[in-house]
Formats: sequence, C-alpha cells, structure tokens
Amino acid sequence: MLEYLNAKMGVFKNKYYDIPIIDNNRLYRVRVEVMVLDEDKEKNK
Repeated sequence: MLEYLNAKMGVFKNKYYDIPIIDNNRLYRVRVEVMVLDEDKEKNK
C-alpha cells in the first residue's frame, strides 16, 4: 500500500501532501502532514 501511495503522491503544498486515490470509481483525497526536518537544520546554522 505504501508503494501505491508513493506512486499517487500529489502536489506538495504548505507542508501537506494531498494524495488522490481512485478506488472502485470513487475518488478519495488523503491529506498527510509532513515533518520538515531540513528547515530546522537551516535555522540552527
């Protein structure tokens, strides 16, 4: 399932991934919050 989600990964906006999933002719949108570690590293420099 994870590979399927990665293949369907949507546009990265505002630290969220919107993932469109089509299953049995229904469209689901899954919103996943993303931890951004690189920004924290930049602040610590």
